[in-house]
Amino acid sequence: MSKYLVFSHGFGVKKDSRGMFTEIAEKFPEYKPVMFDYNLINNETNEVTVEPYSKQSELLNAELNSIYKYDTDAEITLICHSQGCIIPCLIKDIKIERAILLAPPKILGSKMSRNKNAEKTKHGEFRIPRKDGTTTIVTKEFVEELDKTFPLELYSNLSRLTNSYAVIAKQDKILKDSDLSALADKIKIYEIEGDHNFTGIDRKGLIETLSNILN
Repeated sequence: MSKYLVFSHGFGVKKDSRGMFTEIAEKFPEYKPVMFDYNLINNETNEVTVEPYSKQSELLNAELNSIYKYDTDAEITLICHSQGCIIPCLIKDIKIERAILLAPPKILGSKMSRNKNAEKTKHGEFRIPRKDGTTTIVTKEFVEELDKTFPLELYSNLSRLTNSYAVIAKQDKILKDSDLSALADKIKIYEIEGDHNFTGIDRKGLIETLSNILN
């Protein structure tokens, strides 16, 4: 039996989650890492188009099915970050060993029109310049699904299908509200030092927490 870490990245970033997933994978060599992009990436223009949740969940489900097709006894752990925590919750009857949610959002909302850096196009899309030099393109379909998605309900449903864990970053300035205490009887919750991406010295604490869960 082989063990896999399948990674589910967040909003507007590439499959390695700006290096965080790569570092996690390196720390757990006994697992086979699987990373893939939810978004459409144009390397020439440095644009990243965010697919709607329904499309992202189809992509994740296809990755899981591909693993099970060639390794029927596979043991799969999902490691999800930020908005990527929503995606596995949308797969009906998902079959995995466990799901680990890093900095999972409690509240979602488009708020694109209130982002001072967002530019709305005539097609109803939003273009958002990012600090890493990319431009995130948010489709109208994504915004429509975003406003109809309720994380706490989804996490609760996921916990009925698999062992579920949440790692909350105490210094998270990206999420307006990260309190998941209402789900404490369903999901094992860890609160550790760190910003939204667990950067700097706090990455070590994240790795230690993941080690406790995986081992």
